[in-house]
Amino acid sequence: MDFAEARLRRLASGTVEPDAECQAKLDRLLAWPGAAAHGPVLRPALLDPFFPLSMIQRTLFAHVTGMRFYIHKDRPELQPVLLRDLFQFASAFLEIRRDLAALYPSRPPSSFLEDGARPLVPLDQWCDLCGLCCQIGGVPAEPPDGVHYPDSWRDLLEGTRLDNQQLCPFLFQYRGSCVHFCAIHRIKPVACRSFDADDCRARRRDGYLHGADFTL
Repeated sequence: MDFAEARLRRLASGTVEPDAECQAKLDRLLAWPGAAAHGPVLRPALLDPFFPLSMIQRTLFAHVTGMRFYIHKDRPELQPVLLRDLFQFASAFLEIRRDLAALYPSRPPSSFLEDGARPLVPLDQWCDLCGLCCQIGGVPAEPPDGVHYPDSWRDLLEGTRLDNQQLCPFLFQYRGSCVHFCAIHRIKPVACRSFDADDCRARRRDGYLHGADFTL
């Protein structure tokens, strides 16, 4: 059992605090060559209840099968690259969390980040919050009318800061559930707001580039 599965299972049980199993598996992850130096970033990000562990598994850490060649992510020589990608994504995630707390202390731009009972996935709309549409390298950082993005958000939205952006850094996961949500839903970019049911169906038909999950 890997860290991600142990952590997701813990969150799904309704308990945010990590147990001994999660801590032990995270310690083992941070024992990777070079990982210890990134511990101050990786530890709080990976233990955050909104960190998109499932999506990280399906993108950065998943074997690539949808191309003419096969990339097996558990090859030892790929560890430094995987560590770099994970560190960069974790850094961006923590930065966004800090920005949201500072800019929107009373009403975050996503209802899933507000305090209260666990929200249910809406049943009366086409979006089931699977997060597949957010497995992207970037979109134009054009905000809706009346909204101004911090300068630091623009390169994250457009995919120009991270070396290997396969997932939008603003996509969060709700406490170990299958719900993946936009952290800035109410103020998300115009391109994202225009994404509709037809686009969703086309995106699902495209299939997946990645195959079996790598164990994080």
